[in-house]
Amino acid sequence: NIKHWVSKISFAPNRLKQEFSKIEKLKGVYVPYYLVNTETQVTYKAKCGTKTLLSNKTHWTSHKGTLKTSLSSIALLGTSSIPSCFPDKTNPEYYFDEIYAEPWNNNWNWENQLPFHKDFLSGYISEIPKHSFAEILNLNELKFKQLIEIKVEKWLEKKECCDTVIVNDFTFTHQNISYRLILLPVWLSSFRFRNRLYQIAVNRQTGIVVGNRPYSKIKFVLLWVLVIALIFFLIYIFATESYSLLIILGIIFIIAKLKNNNK
Repeated sequence: NIKHWVSKISFAPNRLKQEFSKIEKLKGVYVPYYLVNTETQVTYKAKCGTKTLLSNKTHWTSHKGTLKTSLSSIALLGTSSIPSCFPDKTNPEYYFDEIYAEPWNNNWNWENQLPFHKDFLSGYISEIPKHSFAEILNLNELKFKQLIEIKVEKWLEKKECCDTVIVNDFTFTHQNISYRLILLPVWLSSFRFRNRLYQIAVNRQTGIVVGNRPYSKIKFVLLWVLVIALIFFLIYIFATESYSLLIILGIIFIIAKLKNNNK
Protein backbone atom coordinates (compact mmCIF):
# COMPACT_ATOMS: atom_id res chain seq x y z
CA ASN A 1 0.00 0.00 0.00
CA ILE A 2 2.86 2.39 0.78
CA LYS A 3 4.55 1.61 -2.55
CA HIS A 4 1.25 2.27 -4.33
CA TRP A 5 0.92 5.57 -2.41
CA VAL A 6 4.42 6.60 -3.52
CA SER A 7 3.70 5.66 -7.15
CA LYS A 8 0.67 7.97 -7.17
CA ILE A 9 2.53 11.00 -5.79
CA SER A 10 2.39 13.92 -8.23
CA PHE A 11 5.22 16.41 -8.74
CA ALA A 12 7.66 14.10 -6.94
CA PRO A 13 11.41 14.20 -7.67
CA ASN A 14 12.50 11.52 -10.16
CA ARG A 15 14.90 9.99 -7.65
CA LEU A 16 12.20 9.49 -5.02
CA LYS A 17 11.29 5.92 -6.00
CA GLN A 18 14.93 4.79 -5.86
CA GLU A 19 15.54 6.50 -2.51
CA PHE A 20 12.27 5.14 -1.14
CA SER A 21 13.81 1.66 -0.97
CA LYS A 22 15.59 2.92 2.18
CA ILE A 23 12.31 3.20 4.08
CA GLU A 24 12.62 2.31 7.74
CA LYS A 25 10.93 -0.73 9.25
CA LEU A 26 7.24 -0.30 10.05
CA LYS A 27 6.51 0.26 13.72
CA GLY A 28 3.16 -0.89 15.16
CA VAL A 29 1.57 1.63 17.51
CA TYR A 30 -1.74 1.76 19.37
CA VAL A 31 -2.80 5.41 19.32
CA PRO A 32 -5.23 6.82 21.94
CA TYR A 33 -8.41 8.42 20.64
CA TYR A 34 -11.51 9.86 22.23
CA LEU A 35 -14.58 8.48 20.48
CA VAL A 36 -17.26 11.13 20.98
CA ASN A 37 -21.07 11.17 20.69
CA THR A 38 -23.03 14.40 21.17
CA GLU A 39 -26.58 15.73 21.27
CA THR A 40 -26.44 19.36 20.25
CA GLN A 41 -28.83 22.34 20.18
CA VAL A 42 -28.18 24.63 17.20
CA THR A 43 -29.52 28.16 16.59
CA TYR A 44 -29.04 29.19 12.97
CA LYS A 45 -29.61 31.88 10.34
CA ALA A 46 -29.40 30.71 6.74
CA LYS A 47 -30.45 31.34 3.14
CA CYS A 48 -32.03 28.70 0.90
CA GLY A 49 -31.66 28.98 -2.86
CA THR A 50 -34.02 27.35 -5.35
CA LYS A 51 -33.46 27.50 -9.12
CA THR A 52 -36.42 28.29 -11.35
CA LEU A 53 -36.71 26.10 -14.45
CA LEU A 54 -37.71 28.88 -16.85
CA SER A 55 -35.15 31.58 -16.08
CA ASN A 56 -32.46 29.39 -14.47
CA LYS A 57 -32.16 32.05 -11.75
CA THR A 58 -31.85 31.24 -8.06
CA HIS A 59 -34.59 32.46 -5.74
CA TRP A 60 -33.34 33.03 -2.18
CA THR A 61 -35.37 32.84 1.04
CA SER A 62 -34.15 33.57 4.57
CA HIS A 63 -34.61 31.11 7.42
CA LYS A 64 -33.77 31.08 11.09
CA GLY A 65 -34.60 28.72 13.91
CA THR A 66 -33.32 25.99 16.18
CA LEU A 67 -32.35 22.42 15.46
CA LYS A 68 -31.57 19.46 17.67
CA THR A 69 -28.98 17.23 16.07
CA SER A 70 -26.50 14.56 17.03
CA LEU A 71 -22.99 13.49 16.07
CA SER A 72 -21.81 9.94 16.57
CA SER A 73 -18.41 8.23 16.62
CA ILE A 74 -16.30 11.34 16.07
CA ALA A 75 -12.71 10.20 16.61
CA LEU A 76 -10.40 12.81 18.17
CA LEU A 77 -6.69 12.19 18.62
CA GLY A 78 -5.57 12.22 22.23
CA THR A 79 -1.87 12.45 21.40
CA SER A 80 0.58 14.22 19.12
CA SER A 81 2.31 11.04 17.87
CA ILE A 82 0.66 11.38 14.45
CA PRO A 83 2.96 13.99 12.83
CA SER A 84 1.74 17.58 12.71
CA CYS A 85 2.46 17.72 8.97
CA PHE A 86 -0.51 15.45 8.18
CA PRO A 87 -3.61 17.51 7.39
CA ASP A 88 -7.08 16.64 8.59
CA LYS A 89 -8.73 15.15 5.48
CA THR A 90 -12.14 16.48 6.52
CA ASN A 91 -10.76 20.01 6.30
CA PRO A 92 -7.31 20.21 4.66
CA GLU A 93 -6.75 23.87 5.60
CA TYR A 94 -6.39 22.91 9.26
CA TYR A 95 -3.26 21.16 10.51
CA PHE A 96 -2.63 19.38 13.77
CA ASP A 97 -0.70 22.27 15.30
CA GLU A 98 -4.02 24.12 15.17
CA ILE A 99 -6.48 21.25 15.57
CA TYR A 100 -6.19 17.67 16.82
CA ALA A 101 -7.90 15.90 13.99
CA GLU A 102 -8.24 12.56 12.22
CA PRO A 103 -6.16 12.07 9.05
CA TRP A 104 -8.18 9.01 7.95
CA ASN A 105 -11.46 10.94 8.02
CA ASN A 106 -13.01 8.60 10.62
CA ASN A 107 -12.55 5.69 8.21
CA TRP A 108 -12.57 2.93 10.86
CA ASN A 109 -14.88 0.01 11.45
CA TRP A 110 -16.29 0.92 14.86
CA GLU A 111 -18.27 -2.32 15.03
CA ASN A 112 -15.01 -4.26 15.47
CA GLN A 113 -14.16 -2.66 18.81
CA LEU A 114 -13.25 -5.02 21.63
CA PRO A 115 -12.91 -4.43 25.38
CA PHE A 116 -9.36 -3.60 26.38
CA HIS A 117 -7.04 -6.48 27.20
CA LYS A 118 -3.29 -6.12 27.73
CA ASP A 119 -2.58 -9.20 25.56
CA PHE A 120 -3.63 -7.20 22.47
CA LEU A 121 -0.65 -4.89 23.00
CA SER A 122 1.97 -7.63 22.94
CA GLY A 123 4.68 -6.74 20.44
CA TYR A 124 3.38 -3.21 19.86
CA ILE A 125 4.02 0.22 21.29
CA SER A 126 1.05 1.75 23.10
CA GLU A 127 0.50 5.35 24.14
CA ILE A 128 -1.54 7.01 26.84
CA PRO A 129 -3.42 10.27 26.12
CA LYS A 130 -1.26 13.37 26.31
CA HIS A 131 -4.31 15.62 26.74
CA SER A 132 -7.47 15.47 28.83
CA PHE A 133 -10.85 15.12 27.14
CA ALA A 134 -11.73 18.75 28.01
CA GLU A 135 -8.53 19.98 26.31
CA ILE A 136 -9.15 17.87 23.19
CA LEU A 137 -12.76 19.07 23.01
CA ASN A 138 -11.59 22.67 23.17
CA LEU A 139 -8.91 22.11 20.52
CA ASN A 140 -11.49 20.56 18.18
CA GLU A 141 -14.17 23.25 18.46
CA LEU A 142 -13.57 24.22 14.83
CA LYS A 143 -14.06 20.62 13.74
CA PHE A 144 -17.38 20.34 15.57
CA LYS A 145 -18.45 23.67 14.08
CA GLN A 146 -17.72 22.38 10.58
CA LEU A 147 -19.59 19.09 11.13
CA ILE A 148 -22.62 20.85 12.63
CA GLU A 149 -22.74 23.38 9.77
CA ILE A 150 -22.90 20.48 7.31
CA LYS A 151 -25.75 18.96 9.36
CA VAL A 152 -27.70 22.25 9.23
CA GLU A 153 -27.18 22.55 5.46
CA LYS A 154 -28.39 19.01 4.75
CA TRP A 155 -31.37 19.36 7.11
CA LEU A 156 -32.53 22.62 5.47
CA GLU A 157 -32.02 21.22 1.96
CA LYS A 158 -34.36 18.36 2.80
CA LYS A 159 -36.88 20.40 4.84
CA GLU A 160 -37.20 23.33 2.43
CA CYS A 161 -36.54 21.34 -0.79
CA CYS A 162 -33.88 23.83 -1.89
CA ASP A 163 -30.90 23.41 -4.17
CA THR A 164 -28.36 25.43 -2.20
CA VAL A 165 -28.03 26.40 1.45
CA ILE A 166 -25.77 29.13 2.83
CA VAL A 167 -25.49 29.21 6.62
CA ASN A 168 -24.86 32.85 7.55
CA ASP A 169 -24.49 32.38 11.29
CA PHE A 170 -25.08 29.74 13.94
CA THR A 171 -24.30 28.92 17.55
CA PHE A 172 -24.41 25.52 19.21
CA THR A 173 -24.47 24.01 22.69
CA HIS A 174 -23.73 20.40 23.52
CA GLN A 175 -26.64 19.35 25.73
CA ASN A 176 -25.36 15.82 26.17
CA ILE A 177 -21.87 14.58 25.37
CA SER A 178 -20.30 11.20 26.00
CA TYR A 179 -17.00 9.61 25.04
CA ARG A 180 -14.94 6.46 25.26
CA LEU A 181 -11.18 6.23 25.37
CA ILE A 182 -10.07 3.77 22.70
CA LEU A 183 -6.78 2.53 21.22
CA LEU A 184 -6.56 2.38 17.42
CA PRO A 185 -3.84 0.47 15.53
CA VAL A 186 -1.45 2.41 13.27
CA TRP A 187 1.75 1.56 11.43
CA LEU A 188 4.37 4.33 11.51
CA SER A 189 7.44 4.62 9.31
CA SER A 190 9.69 7.20 7.69
CA PHE A 191 12.17 7.66 4.87
CA ARG A 192 14.98 10.12 4.26
CA PHE A 193 15.33 12.08 1.03
CA ARG A 194 18.01 14.73 0.48
CA ASN A 195 18.84 14.87 4.21
CA ARG A 196 15.24 15.48 5.23
CA LEU A 197 13.04 13.02 7.11
CA TYR A 198 9.52 12.29 5.79
CA GLN A 199 6.99 10.40 7.89
CA ILE A 200 4.22 7.97 6.90
CA ALA A 201 1.30 6.53 8.84
CA VAL A 202 -0.89 3.59 7.79
CA ASN A 203 -4.32 2.77 9.16
CA ARG A 204 -3.75 -0.83 10.31
CA GLN A 205 -7.42 -1.66 9.93
CA THR A 206 -8.03 -0.33 6.40
CA GLY A 207 -4.52 0.03 4.95
CA ILE A 208 -5.10 3.70 4.00
CA VAL A 209 -1.78 5.57 3.83
CA VAL A 210 -1.20 9.21 4.80
CA GLY A 211 2.09 11.05 4.97
CA ASN A 212 4.25 13.93 3.88
CA ARG A 213 6.48 13.83 0.84
CA PRO A 214 9.02 15.89 -1.13
CA TYR A 215 8.12 18.06 -4.10
CA SER A 216 10.14 18.74 -7.23
CA LYS A 217 10.63 22.50 -7.67
CA ILE A 218 11.77 21.95 -11.25
CA LYS A 219 8.49 20.20 -12.15
CA PHE A 220 6.48 23.07 -10.65
CA VAL A 221 8.50 25.60 -12.67
CA LEU A 222 8.04 23.57 -15.87
CA LEU A 223 4.30 23.35 -15.22
CA TRP A 224 4.01 27.14 -14.87
CA VAL A 225 6.10 27.65 -18.02
CA LEU A 226 3.80 25.24 -19.88
CA VAL A 227 0.65 26.98 -18.60
CA ILE A 228 1.97 30.45 -19.56
CA ALA A 229 3.03 29.17 -22.99
CA LEU A 230 -0.42 27.62 -23.51
CA ILE A 231 -2.13 30.90 -22.58
CA PHE A 232 -0.02 32.86 -25.10
CA PHE A 233 -0.63 30.15 -27.71
CA LEU A 234 -4.42 30.41 -27.26
CA ILE A 235 -4.25 34.24 -27.39
CA TYR A 236 -2.32 33.95 -30.67
CA ILE A 237 -4.88 31.51 -32.13
CA PHE A 238 -7.88 33.70 -31.30
CA ALA A 239 -6.08 36.87 -32.41
CA THR A 240 -5.13 35.39 -35.80
CA GLU A 241 -8.25 33.18 -36.09
CA SER A 242 -6.00 30.17 -36.83
CA TYR A 243 -8.53 27.69 -35.47
CA SER A 244 -6.94 24.78 -37.34
CA LEU A 245 -4.03 24.93 -34.85
CA LEU A 246 -6.55 24.64 -32.00
CA ILE A 247 -8.08 21.54 -33.61
CA ILE A 248 -4.60 19.97 -34.00
CA LEU A 249 -3.84 20.74 -30.35
CA GLY A 250 -7.11 19.09 -29.30
CA ILE A 251 -6.33 15.95 -31.33
CA ILE A 252 -2.84 15.71 -29.76
CA PHE A 253 -4.36 16.06 -26.29
CA ILE A 254 -6.94 13.30 -26.96
CA ILE A 255 -4.27 10.91 -28.34
CA ALA A 256 -2.02 11.55 -25.32
CA LYS A 257 -4.96 10.95 -22.98
CA LEU A 258 -5.90 7.67 -24.70
CA LYS A 259 -2.28 6.42 -24.54
CA ASN A 260 -2.12 7.28 -20.84
CA ASN A 261 -5.37 5.37 -20.16
CA ASN A 262 -4.08 2.29 -21.99
CA LYS A 263 -0.95 2.04 -19.82
